Amino acid sequence: MRLVIAILCLCLSALSPSAWAGDAGALLQERLHLVTDRACYDAGDRMWLRVFMTDASTRRPVVQSNYVHVELLDETATVFERVTLMARDGVFNGHIDLPPSADAGTYYVRAYTRLNANRPDLESVARVAVGQSWRGESKPICRPDHEPQVWAEPAGDSTRVYILLPDECALTEASMAVAVSTDSVVPRLDIGTSLNRDLLGDYVNGLAETAQRVTGRVTAMDGKVLPGKATVLMLAPQADFYESTMTGVDGRFAFEDLELADSTVLIVQATDSKNRGNVLLTIDEVQFPECKYPLASDEFDMKDYMVTGGRNVVLDELQVHAIHVARVGEMDAFSTIADASLSQERLDEIDASCLHDVFRRIAGVHLTSDERIIIRGRTSIYGDSYASIAVDGVVQPEEFDLHSIPMADVARVDVFKSGTSMIWGVDGGRGLISITTKGGKIASVKRTTPNLKKVIATGYQAAKPFSSGSRTLYWNPAVKTRGDKLLWFNISRAAHFSVSIEGLTGDGKTIAAHAEFISQ
Repeated sequence: MRLVIAILCLCLSALSPSAWAGDAGALLQERLHLVTDRACYDAGDRMWLRVFMTDASTRRPVVQSNYVHVELLDETATVFERVTLMARDGVFNGHIDLPPSADAGTYYVRAYTRLNANRPDLESVARVAVGQSWRGESKPICRPDHEPQVWAEPAGDSTRVYILLPDECALTEASMAVAVSTDSVVPRLDIGTSLNRDLLGDYVNGLAETAQRVTGRVTAMDGKVLPGKATVLMLAPQADFYESTMTGVDGRFAFEDLELADSTVLIVQATDSKNRGNVLLTIDEVQFPECKYPLASDEFDMKDYMVTGGRNVVLDELQVHAIHVARVGEMDAFSTIADASLSQERLDEIDASCLHDVFRRIAGVHLTSDERIIIRGRTSIYGDSYASIAVDGVVQPEEFDLHSIPMADVARVDVFKSGTSMIWGVDGGRGLISITTKGGKIASVKRTTPNLKKVIATGYQAAKPFSSGSRTLYWNPAVKTRGDKLLWFNISRAAHFSVSIEGLTGDGKTIAAHAEFISQ
């Protein structure tokens, strides 16, 4: 009998909503609330951000998707800036730099995840004014569950700001964003409106964005499927890692479970089943969901845009955009990951008479008595494992004479002497010296690299500490309380300033307050 009861308990626990929440086919609805440090900005200002993620049915804070995408748009839904915020200690925060050329007017800041994209009841949109004071009408504000008391007192050369939390708020864990600015316009505190709205709170089908991925395809040069599986190698010099994978029967490949900071340089190379590079590598471009509902939120009814039952959510893959730029004398896909690089400027400083004189100045490169090149650590036990020479991307035969290249024609020299030399395939096994000439004059045939791509990853925004360089005097997006009732901090003495507080308790109760101070 006990065994039967135990089995029934296990079955019931497996059917509970908490178990479904971890299933990719039954995820929680993610509702967001976006907080900015101010409501009005000047062109070129830095806008500081905090995004709260909650379970739409309970309003309790959650971190299901690890990434939140935030966009700055105008009234025509044109995207000016886009950043991706990664959860750090359960907090999504970062910044957007307003374009210096931004025209004065009303702009919108949109926050969404891949799971709730184009669900205006789940996304969060905040209106901000650029180059002018806020003139729009505020939306109705619901009274928050908890409204802290705020006061300020002089403290030497600064002002100390105190926040007194209500008893029922202080007893539970809470997270808040606190901003202090010299704006005279009272920001609209609509956290109660956005988070108290009644929703079905149903589960959604889809995949939460918990990691990043790089995808693409490898084909023959004519675009046809290769007869065997291709090998794809990805190097990230800045992140100091490399991975390899194989293509499927359709030539597709994917690097999964990546965590890449924005603008991370990736070098991706493909070879066929016989380790030859005569293949065509294609990297999938990034796709972000366009805003499909009116941004002027006061002019439309959110019910008209709600998905019935909240179950059908269209997801776009997170991919990266392939950018391959190779200009003579500058960093190209090869030189980006070289162990040593000598630019045109450095070569001019050396003022060497020949290439051999240049190599003598590079650590780890050894010239034999017959002027052959050995890269230390790559020699065989017989000492005859000479480095390969590539000129303008073309690997030269062993008898190639370096004296045939005048120094006046050399634009840069790159040395590959570690694991990075594998991007040259078999030719890089002994180490390789790459010589780039001015205009590709020396090599009879300029080598193209259809199997090699330089990719700039569209990743998460790197964390940056707040710096007061505008009308915002203080910004802390991650004020966390654990039984604290009185909080305080110091700001530079200011004749006029306002304090805004927005946050959530661990049980889904809203916190909001605003105070304005004018020194007598």
